[in-house]
Amino acid sequence: MLSIASKVYLCGVERANLYREYARVIEMCANTSVHPDSCVKVNGHVWRDVCVKAGLLRRESALIFDGGEYIFAVSIDDDKPVFKI
Repeated sequence: MLSIASKVYLCGVERANLYREYARVIEMCANTSVHPDSCVKVNGHVWRDVCVKAGLLRRESALIFDGGEYIFAVSIDDDKPVFKI
C-alpha cells in the first residue's frame, strides 16, 4: 500500500514554497464544499477553526506564513480534508 504523508513546513522554509503549496490546496478545493483554509494546519490547529474562534473576517484571516509549522492536506475525501493517507 502506498503511503502519502502530509508535507510539514517549518518557519525557516522559503515563503514561496508555502504559497505554492497553498495554491495547490486552493485548486484541490475547487468544485468542493471544502474551504481552502480548512486544509491547512498551523501549529497543529486547522487555520479556518482558529479564524472562526477569533471572529476574523475572511480578509483578516489570510495566511501570511510568518512563522510556525504548516501542514497541508494531501487530498479531499467525502468533502473533508485528508492530512495523511
